[in-house]
Amino acid sequence: MQTRAVLEDFSIEHIVPYFQPIYELETNCVFRYECLSRLVTAKDQMYLPSEFLYIVGPAQTNARVTQRIFELSSAFCLPKKMNWSINLFQSDLENTRLLSWLEKLTVHTNKHLAGIEVSYDNVKDQAELLSKIVKRLPKLHITVDNVYECNENIYALIDAGIQAIKLRGELLEELNEISDKTDTLKALISRCKKHTCTVIAEHIEDEGSLNAVKKAGIKYAQGFYLQPPFSSNAS
Repeated sequence: MQTRAVLEDFSIEHIVPYFQPIYELETNCVFRYECLSRLVTAKDQMYLPSEFLYIVGPAQTNARVTQRIFELSSAFCLPKKMNWSINLFQSDLENTRLLSWLEKLTVHTNKHLAGIEVSYDNVKDQAELLSKIVKRLPKLHITVDNVYECNENIYALIDAGIQAIKLRGELLEELNEISDKTDTLKALISRCKKHTCTVIAEHIEDEGSLNAVKKAGIKYAQGFYLQPPFSSNAS
């Protein structure tokens, strides 16, 4: 995606959550919401993370964004008893102060009501670190998203005790189109089932991709074809 210049002055208060549902395909019910950060300026110009996070800067500021999105998402989702997850920055994963904040904030909440998503690229060779986070934050639902390969790295993350993985659309297309890789996908789904780890298909953009997901035996999915992200003001 081409980066647009953010021409207006803004503060962290202009960064707000948008909510994209993850659906259980058999029932067409919402499984949980991914709370995505968006920059909405005073003139109502909206920017995606790829268009503004490069300006945000240091790890301390990243943590402030994470805290803000978590607090706003919690305020919107808790009264509705909606399960939700926010995305963590790479710098958040070793920010002991932020992890302690999340631990204290969720100690009295229902298990797995709130959650975090971490990018596969940030943890693919960090199974030990992720295992420590799983043990430290037992109340949080932990998802590894943007998974684009099936190998021992993703198996190690599943074994670490995470609750879900999200498979990138391109990976599903590749595994569905190449017949000799069908067993690879079946093995991954089987490994997840063994560890009670939910498999979610990302980037469902049309009927064809949705049908491919169902054919692969994946029961959870998200994408613009199912429902685009919405703001709390539009709910």
